[in-house]
Amino acid sequence: MMRYLQRTMLLAVTLALAMSAAAARAGEPEPDPYTRGPLAPVTFTTASGDVTLWVEIADTAELMACGMMHRLSMPADQAMLFVMPRESSGPFWSRNTFIPLSLAWLGADGTVVDITDLANVSPEDDPQRPAYTYPAAPYYFVIEANLGWFQEHGVAAGDRAELATALATGSQGAEPICRERGL
Repeated sequence: MMRYLQRTMLLAVTLALAMSAAAARAGEPEPDPYTRGPLAPVTFTTASGDVTLWVEIADTAELMACGMMHRLSMPADQAMLFVMPRESSGPFWSRNTFIPLSLAWLGADGTVVDITDLANVSPEDDPQRPAYTYPAAPYYFVIEANLGWFQEHGVAAGDRAELATALATGSQGAEPICRERGL
């Protein structure tokens, strides 16, 4: 009888811990096969309310160089956050980027300074003719999302993104897909 009670208690504690972990991750999407690091929420405050996007963080030179290369799809509310080491004004390009993207260019405080679209290339293109997109103002962060995501969710220049959780999460040693497939 005592063993039965011990097993029942152990099962109840295990179940409670599992439910607690599931509740803590509620709302976080399952990463797709191309995701290489942890996902963290970025919430935009817009004129019509808050909207959240789950981002993979590119905070090393290698992760930023690879970015969204070689991916054939991305979940609807998932994106990549690029963390620049200093203020920048340079373009982003679409080399080996097979999905069309929209980019939100953010200032140091998370304010959206511009939103641009970036055309994709086809995996069959040889040679590739990458597209370039430039922001209207200098930036510290860039978020690459599926084409049209920002427009569909009412995110515009002047809105603000809450980046603290994503910046605290970081890439945690993620290895870019380019290690397998090249730049």
